[in-house]
Amino acid sequence: MKISRRQLRSIISEVLLKEAYVTHDVVKQKIKKNIDEFMKIDIDGFEELMQEIAVVETGTMVDGVVNHNNEMSGQIRGVFQLSPIALKQLRKSTTIPATKAKFDASTATKDPWDKQTNADVFSTVGMQTAAAVMYAMWAYINLAGSPDLSSVDARAKFWANHYNTTADPLGTAQLYKDRVKLFLNRE
Repeated sequence: MKISRRQLRSIISEVLLKEAYVTHDVVKQKIKKNIDEFMKIDIDGFEELMQEIAVVETGTMVDGVVNHNNEMSGQIRGVFQLSPIALKQLRKSTTIPATKAKFDASTATKDPWDKQTNADVFSTVGMQTAAAVMYAMWAYINLAGSPDLSSVDARAKFWANHYNTTADPLGTAQLYKDRVKLFLNRE
């Protein structure tokens, strides 16, 4: 059986998408589960912040659907572009102990958060989401001083100054707002 080049490209693209990409709907479900069920976070705009961080960090449009590149090479990886430094911070006993205690008491994992290796965290989008939510929560409280997150502007400033690194010349609040508008149609 012969197939055309176009058909072959389509098959290859489909396989690559399944392995390297995850839909925004899946990411939203993981965010909601971590915030509402596992960590019980009740901060106005926090769920939106996490959705927006995902699209800013790895959002891409495939056939009109928002997807996320779940890149696993390099030091900074995954849907939320987590670094080893961020994961190390999350293992400290003084880092958001109440939030980690809620996570540990949930059904999310059988081992406590502090026992999760980097490989464990990057093994699923759910674990990446848990780490990103905890890291954002830590930055929200300890670095930013619990700012208002109720608007895209406020969340953009938080991301540019506290979740992302100010050493990144592309990591501006304007880039955040542009990508949020493009992918989520939020202003």
